[in-house]
Amino acid sequence: MQEPAPSAAAIRELIRAGELEAAQRLLAAAEARTPLPAALLLLRGDLLARTGDVAGAEALLRGVLRQAPGDQGAAQRLVRLLREAGRLVEARDIFRALVWRGPAAAEVQDRLVNQLSSGADCEPAATLAFLAALLEGGEPRPVVLLRQAVFLARQQQPGPALQAMDRARAAGPLPVYAAGIHVDLLLAAGRDHDALAEAQALQARAPEDPRLAEKLVIAAAAAGEPGLAGEAMEAAVARHPTDWWLLFRFGRLPLRREAVTRIFAQIEANARQHTLQPRALFQYALACLEQQALAPAAAALETPGMDDPAVAPMVAALAPALRRLRQGGLPPARFAEDRLREVEVVPQPGAATVLLVFGGVMGRFSYLPLALFDRWLQRYDCHAVHLRDPLGAAFLQGLPSLGADEAAMAEALAAICRDLGARRIVTLGASVGGFAAARLGSRLGATAALSLAGPTLLDPAVDLAARPQHVRNAFERLKARVDLRDDLARRPSMRFLYAYSAERPRHAAQMQLLDGIPNVMPWPFPGEDTSFTALRAFADGSLDAMLEQGLGLRRCGAAA
Repeated sequence: MQEPAPSAAAIRELIRAGELEAAQRLLAAAEARTPLPAALLLLRGDLLARTGDVAGAEALLRGVLRQAPGDQGAAQRLVRLLREAGRLVEARDIFRALVWRGPAAAEVQDRLVNQLSSGADCEPAATLAFLAALLEGGEPRPVVLLRQAVFLARQQQPGPALQAMDRARAAGPLPVYAAGIHVDLLLAAGRDHDALAEAQALQARAPEDPRLAEKLVIAAAAAGEPGLAGEAMEAAVARHPTDWWLLFRFGRLPLRREAVTRIFAQIEANARQHTLQPRALFQYALACLEQQALAPAAAALETPGMDDPAVAPMVAALAPALRRLRQGGLPPARFAEDRLREVEVVPQPGAATVLLVFGGVMGRFSYLPLALFDRWLQRYDCHAVHLRDPLGAAFLQGLPSLGADEAAMAEALAAICRDLGARRIVTLGASVGGFAAARLGSRLGATAALSLAGPTLLDPAVDLAARPQHVRNAFERLKARVDLRDDLARRPSMRFLYAYSAERPRHAAQMQLLDGIPNVMPWPFPGEDTSFTALRAFADGSLDAMLEQGLGLRRCGAAA
């Protein structure tokens, strides 16, 4: 009696399991009896593809389609075969001609749309054209709108991306991954309260995902809900104790001081109870600095493994600066670090000079919190005014507590200096804080300004791609370039010190823009190629020389 022919299901399972020789034997046995039925013929194509005979598999599938152009199994296999072979254009053409809007199940078509619009070889213009073509001639399918939205978002086109995402959302609930992108797009569009509502719903759907917890915290802060942001962050670091991205985000969000204290207590407990990876340890060290906990910060930076390339450059910059801070002791802090306070005024009895300190994007002097940096500044005979920009826009849009725009802020700062009895104003800042130090210094009649590797030209057309979204939003509202050379020309009597890493191309290019301006004093660091100029200057004592020789500050108790 002849044995029954092997079933397609049995052969299919062998191929899926990688038992290719066994699958080959069963197919050969079937071929010996009779020409292969369609189902087994397609499995022959699968087997050829799995054994590396792409040309043989392609020829077989194209032969099937010549005989039966509507065969969806052959068409789908050919699309996948060509996609995996890197022949993306051909795969897309066959998909559009034979599979899209055909009788195949919608979920099968959706999977192929994802495969044909994902990957490093998906050139932006061609991929967006492919997706646009799929939207023609019928009801828009959510999967295409979602892929279009994701691709537009990655191409820094948040407006069109949000439109596509909103159309997809109108057809039904978004998948979790797409809903997360929707939150980002809403934030980019300034729809902060909509983003918060979406993030809250998303957190309820997937409470174990730390990235979604992070989005909730960001959305709450953006919507002007620091209390909710603090609660969400506290819950997140308790649930995800070793997640370094949450620690990174914690250090950069506008949270209330009491919330920061509570969250730090949880982070500190996590550090004792869990082994933190280098990225998380570095963020923990920064959190310690905000709490003036210098010894734990130093211990974290000295932990074995902190030579990991992901953190080594930051550790190499911060650790020496922290050692210098701890040498000889520091006086007590004159104010508590408070991320929501835009202005900290610290009078110095009998001083005649006001030093305006402009914080960078993190509201710090490089990695040093302003309250900690001020403890070191107490050695100088000057009033200090520390400033944080909640918009992260180099103070170009003013500060809410000091007026509605930059001009109003400058007037308010002038009034503060008058109230302190200042006869002389000097300014300093690192990164974008250095840009503000020069620009506001020129407007306030400062005698000298110091920028540590700050930009000298801000141009929304070229500078924004790598910046955080809230910074891009702030700069894009400027509508035009802002060039420090114009400010320096208006105040030729102001000495402007520009410190920079001589081997870092971006720094050197910014310095080159200042060539030929008489009141500019370059302060290069030869051989330095990092972005941590401010910390380098602090650690090796150069900053003291800049403050004393460049800004003309005197040490307390020094002879006039």
